[in-house]
Amino acid sequence: MKRAFYLIAVLTVLLQSCKGQNMDIDNVIEKYSNTDFDNLKGLSIYFRSKGHQRNTSIYFVNEFKGSCSPYAVEFNDNDKTVVEIKNHLVLSSCGKDYLSKEQIETALHYFIGYKLCLVQVDTEGNVYINPDKQELPTLLRKSPNSTPKDLHLFKLYKEDWYVRK
Repeated sequence: MKRAFYLIAVLTVLLQSCKGQNMDIDNVIEKYSNTDFDNLKGLSIYFRSKGHQRNTSIYFVNEFKGSCSPYAVEFNDNDKTVVEIKNHLVLSSCGKDYLSKEQIETALHYFIGYKLCLVQVDTEGNVYINPDKQELPTLLRKSPNSTPKDLHLFKLYKEDWYVRK
């Protein structure tokens, strides 16, 4: 029952809209074709909502395709610092932390610099992006030496970039 609740909560969050403006696919590809996402390898980060405090935002940080709930991180948009990391969902779904405070802070700082709504990077370097929504990733930048298991959900757009079917 708890697992179903957490799944429903995460899916609800994903369906809410992200802050920012819509980005054209070609602009996203041009901007991020040569971007190094290695600092987010094995992670999933996405904008959740405005924060509880003034000038803050909430982000969810978790392992790529992990079975545990995400960390809820409140981030100060002005001074670019982490205000609070909440792990109560992590502890109730997995019983223990799976990322350190330093790992979360470092990853979030890189993510903020990309100015995207959702970024997921698998352990082989395949990058999943949704530039402006909290929905499933709409773009996939395939790593040259890897074939993601979910590649069938995407169609080739150009070069190493795929769009969700």
